[in-house]
Amino acid sequence: MKRKIVLGVSAGLISAVAFAGAAFAQETTERISPVDSMKLRVVEILGVEIGELGAAIRQARQEYIESKREEKLLSLVEEGLITQKQTDEMRAWRESRPEIIVALKRFGRGSVAITNIQERLSELIAQETISQAEADAVIA
Repeated sequence: MKRKIVLGVSAGLISAVAFAGAAFAQETTERISPVDSMKLRVVEILGVEIGELGAAIRQARQEYIESKREEKLLSLVEEGLITQKQTDEMRAWRESRPEIIVALKRFGRGSVAITNIQERLSELIAQETISQAEADAVIA
C-alpha cells in the first residue's frame, strides 16, 4: 500500500514538473521535447545525474509492474482459478527465462511476430550478441 502511495505521489510530482518544464522549454531557442525538459528540470531540482533519474524511473516502473502482477496472481488464487503451486511455477518460469525474451517482447504479438522474432534472433546471432543456444531457448 505504501508503495502505491509513493508511486502516486511521484507520478504527480513528475507531472507537475513536466508542465513547469514545458514552460522553461518554450523560453529556450533549442527545441527540447517536453519530456526531456521535464527530466532535465527534475535532475536539476534533485541534484542527480540524468542517468540516475532514468534508472530510478525504470526501477519504479518495474516495481509497479511486479506489484500489479503479484496482486493479480493473488486474486486468481483467492478466486480459485489457479493454485498456489501454479503461481509458484509461474514465478519460477519468469525467473528462469532467458534475458533475451525481455528484449524481444517489443516485437508484437501473433503469428507475424514469430517471423519477426526469428529474423531478429538471426540478426542478433550474426552480430554475436547472443549465441545459437540462447536463440534456440527463446524459440523453444
